[in-house]
Amino acid sequence: MSSVNKTRRFTQLALFVSMAMVLSYMERFIPILPSFPGVKLGLANIITLMVLLMYSWKEALIVLVARVTLLSFFTGSGVSFLYSMSGGLLSLLGMKLALRYTSRVFSLMGVSVIGAFLHNTAQMLVLAAILGSFTVAVYYYPVLILAAVATGSLTGFIALHLHRHLLRLGRV
Repeated sequence: MSSVNKTRRFTQLALFVSMAMVLSYMERFIPILPSFPGVKLGLANIITLMVLLMYSWKEALIVLVARVTLLSFFTGSGVSFLYSMSGGLLSLLGMKLALRYTSRVFSLMGVSVIGAFLHNTAQMLVLAAILGSFTVAVYYYPVLILAAVATGSLTGFIALHLHRHLLRLGRV
């Protein structure tokens, strides 16, 4: 790969990190289910999906780790870092596998729902580990699973249409 291509790829990935950080930060101000803390739209997942489709899981991993690390540094705490990183990593792994092995079974919306489900599952496991008990996690988990289906569908829908648009423009 030439130095121009490496610079272009690095710049594009940096832009993806920036977009994901902005989306992730801004969604904090959108109340989805105020009675249930931690339920968010997962808009940064749109960027993760786009990087998975345009590049590879390795680049998506770089974008994810950079986004979570930087955003936690600027706005979060150690605990929020654990929740976000564990959720993001399991989500990315699940979406990578779903795209690679079951692309004929799941649409991009389905892949996004799988990612949202796994993200929430990882967060509940972290919660259980922090509390030393699965009790709270077990009662909270059904709410997060329903939220994952709704938010995963929404972010998958947006990513699907964004990807189609970029294909028409010849950007993918």
